[in-house]
Amino acid sequence: MGIGGDMPTPILLHSELRYCVQRRIDDGRLPAEPDSQIDAFYGDGEVCCVCDQPVNSYQVKYNSVDPRTTHCLCFHLSCHAIWQRECKRRVVDAKRRDDVKLPGPGDAPFCTIWGA
Repeated sequence: MGIGGDMPTPILLHSELRYCVQRRIDDGRLPAEPDSQIDAFYGDGEVCCVCDQPVNSYQVKYNSVDPRTTHCLCFHLSCHAIWQRECKRRVVDAKRRDDVKLPGPGDAPFCTIWGA
């Protein structure tokens, strides 16, 4: 991840994980909405569906269900948090797009030209 095998900075790591989440939502590997039911366990080596790294026994594993397939999704804490944030961001962005109404035929103009 880092240059020359060094550990990446937390900012770089966060941005890389966010990019992975965005790509995986876009290509369908992750759902765009998080499941409301989350289970937490100690890791057992299962691979995280965001970073493709195992969740080891000294880490907490977050499990969620993909509502599209009912398959279990496994996450590290930080990966799960980034996925949830990205899902929420997409919902807010979609709502903003829906709230912006462009004028249609018969709608009043945005501005009036005085003296015309």
